[in-house]
Amino acid sequence: MPNPTIEIAKKEFLENVLSMRFLIALGLSLLILTTSVLVLAANHRDDQGSFATNQASMEQMSENDFVKVSLQISRVIAKPNLLSIFTGGPGDEFRKSTDAMPFRMSSAETSGGSSSPTNKRFDPLDLGFVAAVVMTFMAVVFSYDAVSGERERGTLKLMLANPVPKDAVLFGKYLGGMASILLPFALSVVVALAALSLTGVRLNGDEWGRLGLILLLFVPLASAFYLLGLLVSSLSRKSSTSLLALTLVWLVLVFGAGNVAAVVAKETVATATEGDMQQAFAEVNERANAKSSSIGDELLALYELRQAQNGTLSAEDEARLKALEAAQSEVWKSADAERSAIVANARRKLDNQLARAETIASVSPAEAFRGLSTALARSDYWTYKDMSAAVEEYRKEVEKARAEWLADNPPPKGVGPGGAVAYTITIGGPAFSTNGPRFDPPLFRYEAQSVEEQLSSPSGARNLAVLVAYNVLAFLGAYAAFLRYDVR
Repeated sequence: MPNPTIEIAKKEFLENVLSMRFLIALGLSLLILTTSVLVLAANHRDDQGSFATNQASMEQMSENDFVKVSLQISRVIAKPNLLSIFTGGPGDEFRKSTDAMPFRMSSAETSGGSSSPTNKRFDPLDLGFVAAVVMTFMAVVFSYDAVSGERERGTLKLMLANPVPKDAVLFGKYLGGMASILLPFALSVVVALAALSLTGVRLNGDEWGRLGLILLLFVPLASAFYLLGLLVSSLSRKSSTSLLALTLVWLVLVFGAGNVAAVVAKETVATATEGDMQQAFAEVNERANAKSSSIGDELLALYELRQAQNGTLSAEDEARLKALEAAQSEVWKSADAERSAIVANARRKLDNQLARAETIASVSPAEAFRGLSTALARSDYWTYKDMSAAVEEYRKEVEKARAEWLADNPPPKGVGPGGAVAYTITIGGPAFSTNGPRFDPPLFRYEAQSVEEQLSSPSGARNLAVLVAYNVLAFLGAYAAFLRYDVR
């Protein structure tokens, strides 16, 4: 005896595949995904070319130890992200931004080929857009009349007149409908990957694994929207009513949730404006200038005295001079620390604002999918933040190692920050030797979070839970509604 669930799934699948909406879904996903992959692959090749050129230029200047340090960092930070071809995110743009780099590098080093205004004028859509927008809407289109439409045509009454359990009908419709959605998406991905292979772009093993997980996450995303469609269709007596209600739900979940979350986060998490920061900087500078001026007057008098005495001072005056120089240096070091604290506090507030926005937006399965896919592609903001923290730790390591090196290799007498001949000016003072002994900075090593760490992080676990919860709740709701559905 044929399994009724399988038979109904076959019927649902064939009806969908032979319909115009299937052709529309297939055509849209093929067109958008294939063209976007080709355009983004071309952008990636431009970025790779610029990256290689800049790396070679920096290699030629590696006798300058500041360039050597920057080179090590840029190899990690400025390296083009291949997976952004499939799902780009804000982290990619931050990494290309000169102002965002903890070790400032030229815009040419960090922007690459994507800095072209033509590329920015026509931003291509990517796999993430196809999955979260196009295919979720197709899930709505495939499911809005799955129950109410059959009722209007009278076929549901005939179906249930046979000894077929209602739950078998629901399961069959779900399986057939999901197959109808996954088929055009899978075909589009295969064609897009084939087109990508023709461009010469190659993914490594880790990138294939991450892309596979992103594609796998599309299944619960599509399932959530299809089950919502079954739920609404089971609650509606007319397919037109079901389509209207589902379209509104889709608009809210796909587009509305993120915008509302951003507005709420901005209203509830106060951040420093540009004016606030400029005022804070001005206050720090004013205090530092006042302290420096009071010290500078006495310093100037001692310098003039030393000049008048043919470059010599009494032991007491020499000690006082050194104390004043140290005090003045401390004033500006303290001012730098205050400015850094102001910037860090402003960034912390902005990070808190984004975290709240993402938490609120994750009520949408589409936003949960976006969060997971960009994290897996390492194109999210938080991966960039993690890189920045690693660079900051490296900066401290370099400065500590440099200080230890300078203690063993002091600069020649009379050589200082203003006129170093044997030493170059680097991060904050006379630093690395260009003649004689050379300072070799420690290597910069950065290891990004693994897939397991990303999925088990608070945001990753939350987004996974949202996708699972939508599927469970929508299925239970659709099941209960269909069992009570009046087919008359």
